[in-house]
Amino acid sequence: ISLDQTENGLSGELDLIMNSSDDGVFLGDLNFDLNINIQDIVVLVSIIIDSITASDFQFYSGDLNNDGGIDILDIVYLVNIILND
Repeated sequence: ISLDQTENGLSGELDLIMNSSDDGVFLGDLNFDLNINIQDIVVLVSIIIDSITASDFQFYSGDLNNDGGIDILDIVYLVNIILND
């Protein structure tokens, strides 16, 4: 945590490290129904084409290849998870 006192109060940055096994956010479960299925692919595609704005948790859950972004490679990864499950 890095905070600075300003005339408007405190401002700063907070770095969070999320562990999916601890906080209940599972990679690939973008609609948070505890299932990974076609509905999650629909949400992921909607994020990519900017139909919806991803929440922080959706961004974390949708970046399946952990490259810092959400793109077609994450869709391929998610499809493989579903087909192999």
